Amino acid sequence: MYPWSSQYHPNKHALEITKDDVLVLPAVVARIQWLLQKNGTLVLMNSARILIAFAVLVLALLVCLILVAVPRLRRRERIADRFLCCVDRRTSPNLYFGQ
Repeated sequence: MYPWSSQYHPNKHALEITKDDVLVLPAVVARIQWLLQKNGTLVLMNSARILIAFAVLVLALLVCLILVAVPRLRRRERIADRFLCCVDRRTSPNLYFGQ
């Protein structure tokens, strides 16, 4: 392992980009759309917007999980309350917690 500030990089290779690609780059950057922009051999991705899209997706999945889990937990609680309506919880706590 090489030190953090090492100038020696044995596996480093030249970037495969032509002069024409470099000349077209400002125009492609100016036209970048929502997530990515393709132009010939260049593909530019807007990483900030990709991160925002991922965060929105995770938030949507979390909301769906909550919308599914809360009614199930409430239903389990109602069933447990119906089962324990005649049982004194102070004298038999193991029944309430399902043990």
